[in-house]
Amino acid sequence: MTGVWALVNAAIAYGGWLGAEPDPASLRRLLWINAGLDVLYMAIGWGLWTRPKPVLKGFGLSIVAQGLFLFFFDLFHALQI
Repeated sequence: MTGVWALVNAAIAYGGWLGAEPDPASLRRLLWINAGLDVLYMAIGWGLWTRPKPVLKGFGLSIVAQGLFLFFFDLFHALQI
């Protein structure tokens, strides 16, 4: 699951790298939206992490870890703009 998240993040980063420089206000708004979505990801991951099946626990843990990193990443950058 962590590898899949890495591929998704790499594709998003690559698309951003190729695109035009965004307007700071639009970028800030997008980062705040992403931070909110990261909270949603972590809640879903937490729900999976509490399931009895080991595979769901592993998926849940990886989603929580990824969501936690992305939340602080988006928050940090939104506050810097």
